[in-house]
Amino acid sequence: KTVPGGAQIIDVMMLVVDVNKGIQTQTAECLVVGEITTSELLVVMNKTDMIEEASRADKIAKMTARLSNTFKATKFKECEMVPVAARPGGAVDMSAGGEPPVGVDALVERLMTRVERAHARRERRKKDAFLFAVDHCFPIKGQGTVLTGTVLSGKCAVGDVIELPNLKLEKKVKSMQMFKRPVQSCERGDRLGMCITQLDHNLMERGLVASPGSVPTFNAAVVTAEKIRFFKQTVGSKMRFHVTVGHATVMATAEFFGEVPADGAGETATVEDAERLLRAVSLDVSGSGGADDEAERVSFSYEREYKYCSVLETAGEVRKRDADAGEAGGGGGGDGVGGG
Repeated sequence: KTVPGGAQIIDVMMLVVDVNKGIQTQTAECLVVGEITTSELLVVMNKTDMIEEASRADKIAKMTARLSNTFKATKFKECEMVPVAARPGGAVDMSAGGEPPVGVDALVERLMTRVERAHARRERRKKDAFLFAVDHCFPIKGQGTVLTGTVLSGKCAVGDVIELPNLKLEKKVKSMQMFKRPVQSCERGDRLGMCITQLDHNLMERGLVASPGSVPTFNAAVVTAEKIRFFKQTVGSKMRFHVTVGHATVMATAEFFGEVPADGAGETATVEDAERLLRAVSLDVSGSGGADDEAERVSFSYEREYKYCSVLETAGEVRKRDADAGEAGGGGGGDGVGGG
């Protein structure tokens, strides 16, 4: 839960793969986390120096093709891959001598390109309301209560008034520290400790701190939802789920719904309907600041009609069920998308 809790500050994922072994169990696990947390992936194929020079280019090309085929089933269909040899010869550290790294300069160049794009996105989001995910809370005698965590959006400065939405309290920021150094302000992506006076640390262990009035509290919400394809159990309406926002988790009952079939279609929505809805529906009409900002999005509307789905399914699950039933191209009662 900690990784998804801080996912909003992740700009790009760098996946390191042994070019001699390819996809391993831990690689697949990292891909699952990556699909949840980011839309941009850079693949690093390491240990190219362990391949005989005569066949190196050919084997790197074959591994690139194999990895590309694997990534076709993920959101990273056209990710970039960079071959490197970080420590030619397997030296423990560079002081041991040996050949210099191979391909690292190209890797740094590609990373910097992504950093520049991320910086531009962050500049656009500096005007967003301040949101701070708190993962730990403790008192310091004579100073106040310290909240440690990560800034998810916006910025804050010493002396600003912040709100603890779940407690309905507003407090002033007394001081801030990053890596044991005092600072006067913070912004999205910063990891820090924030000292608040006259706050009982027993009232809050984890949660959110925000600009006053920017985070509502509610008993129900409409959200976009997509089933992770690696989860094989049923995800159905009226089931209870753990819902995590930041580092706080509550129990909730979900009701899923999807696109209504077009005129002349069958009683159920098709896979194409479901996939179109997943691409289009977003409650954040301003865009997420991610790599998919250019995709056409529309806001959820109470004026539209949506179809109730008893089960939330991936598009792949719908296709398999249709194939098993001999209904090529048809859709089932649970689309690949829904709101809960």
